[in-house]
Amino acid sequence: MPSPAPAARSLRVLLAEDNAVNQRLASSLLERRGHIVTVAPNGRAALAALERASFDVVLMDVQMPEMGGFEATAAIRAKERTSRTYQRIIAMTAHAMKGDRERCLAAGMDDYLTKPLDSRQLFALVEAMGEQSSRTSRSEPIRPAISDQVLARVGGDHQLLAEISRLFVDDAPEHLQRIKAALDAGDSESLRRAAHALKGAAANFDADQVVETARVLEEMGRTSDLAGHEAAWLDLTAQVDRLLSTLRAFAA
Repeated sequence: MPSPAPAARSLRVLLAEDNAVNQRLASSLLERRGHIVTVAPNGRAALAALERASFDVVLMDVQMPEMGGFEATAAIRAKERTSRTYQRIIAMTAHAMKGDRERCLAAGMDDYLTKPLDSRQLFALVEAMGEQSSRTSRSEPIRPAISDQVLARVGGDHQLLAEISRLFVDDAPEHLQRIKAALDAGDSESLRRAAHALKGAAANFDADQVVETARVLEEMGRTSDLAGHEAAWLDLTAQVDRLLSTLRAFAA
């Protein structure tokens, strides 16, 4: 098999995965791309590895013995509240089940891959996360891009802005679940209300793209015309993911 073209930058990747086949596959693909991979067979081993070294990205299997991915991610995020660092974490699950994406985001993970792994998706996501990670030093507090207008809205109070950022991060998965449930049920009025609520929350952060896409879905609900809602839903989840990435970094 020919090796893939090398990545623009070699990343340090922690692979938390208990299955030997998946360990070998993911490690080989990433190493051929030029990345350096450390394997941890469970969540406890992953936490220990993070104590010993720094990593640009963690690939976190959701189901592992001793400690699963959700528990390990919760431990990482809890420590970050005092360390003022931020670790990029990509969830990995064996099956794409309804609600998995929202559950991973709610657990504090930055994005989501399904197994069996697709090399193109793996490279794209790991390297996008690595690029975000490279913009900050793990030894320094992360300061994501928050506009002066947003800061002025809270009277220049960084602590208050961090608090409302955490609230949005906590609430966003539920907003998305309500919108998706309304779309699945063809419930126009519930869609209108759910999209309106998300739109209002995102507006506090000048998240224009989230606001506009939520407005489109809100209008679909208002007019009971759900034609084309699939594209709007995919656009919304992508835009919310980007906003959550910024707000998690600021609120950590």
